[in-house]
Amino acid sequence: MAVKAKRRGLSIFTREKPVTPEMPARDPAEANAVRIAAGVPEGYFRIGGAAAGMLFMDPDGSDEERFTLSWVRMAPGYIIPRHSHTSACLYYVTEGELHLGKQVVGAGGGFFVPFDAPYTYQAGPDGAEVLEFRATTSGMVTHWSESPEGWERVVANGEAHRDEWIAAGFGPGTGG
Repeated sequence: MAVKAKRRGLSIFTREKPVTPEMPARDPAEANAVRIAAGVPEGYFRIGGAAAGMLFMDPDGSDEERFTLSWVRMAPGYIIPRHSHTSACLYYVTEGELHLGKQVVGAGGGFFVPFDAPYTYQAGPDGAEVLEFRATTSGMVTHWSESPEGWERVVANGEAHRDEWIAAGFGPGTGG
């Protein structure tokens, strides 16, 4: 088996010009069908409230081992439902604040979530912007573990803020 040589040199990226390998296009309807089969209410994908984008994905990585960096911008009060990933995640808050239960993480702070550890958070009153670092993305799976009552709270929150979030540029299909 041939060993792939390590790449040398810098990779500079911006939101407008991310560094990502060529990936097959994902059909949004198919992706939503998979999420719905996993217990995510269809209404969750219609509420908006967040925008996200991949900034960097190591083009020399494999599905199992690939370093990535993405950003997520959330409207005030936006809730990320309880879930876990098959990859560890490291978060850094660049703007606003996140509420993790009774703990508040503001700009300049962050948190680490080990693989398969369930977590949830809510954007603060001014919203939040977060950088998310992962050791893999393509081979990562998200496990939704929000309770039925929790999903009702998440969707009701989104429906209550939908118009203001859309007016602020956080409509459905903007990422997230």
